[in-house]
Amino acid sequence: MSSKWLFIGILILATVLFPVSVSAQTTASDSATASTTTSIAQKRLTERQNAIAARRETRAEFQEKLNKLKDEKKKIIVDRINTKITESNAKATEKMKAALVKFTTYLTRLQERSTNLKTAGQDTTTLDSLITTATTAVSTATTAVETQAAKIYTLTITNDSTVRADVGKTTSQFRLDIQATYKTVTAARLATLNAFTEAAKLTEKRITDASGSVMMQ
Repeated sequence: MSSKWLFIGILILATVLFPVSVSAQTTASDSATASTTTSIAQKRLTERQNAIAARRETRAEFQEKLNKLKDEKKKIIVDRINTKITESNAKATEKMKAALVKFTTYLTRLQERSTNLKTAGQDTTTLDSLITTATTAVSTATTAVETQAAKIYTLTITNDSTVRADVGKTTSQFRLDIQATYKTVTAARLATLNAFTEAAKLTEKRITDASGSVMMQ
């Protein structure tokens, strides 16, 4: 191939890979992302404040029941376990919420990419379907995480002889709930990954088609 055609080919590929509109699109995307992040942060703050108020009330009730135990060692152990469950639930759900915010950002950018690919003549039917599926999965997971975060686990205390069984029942339920919630987040992650993979394939095909067009000239 002559140096002339090679140079033209490089220019076309550069145009495909780095379109002029990228800067404007990125700015718009960043602005939308910032707005979404602010809204989510405000919502999370309200949820946290409500949760704190509810936990204080529940904590007072729990402490009253805890004081009925005669064994001081059991009181300390049960109190620690109760606190640990609450902290673990808060920590786990916060991580899951953060992951879902990222998935939402990725899907917003993928939707923009789909629009660009469609404008370039690519068939984005599959990509659009995958984006819709992923968006639904993220929404489902978000609802599940918010529900889990709002749950208040308080160990049921009857008396000294049944406290071990009571503690085991509550901790087992907490473990099952967290696992079920995490599955919805995993499903959202996989759905988002599927959409991302399809977008990558279409982008590669677009570049390949552009290269082939240059080579035929």
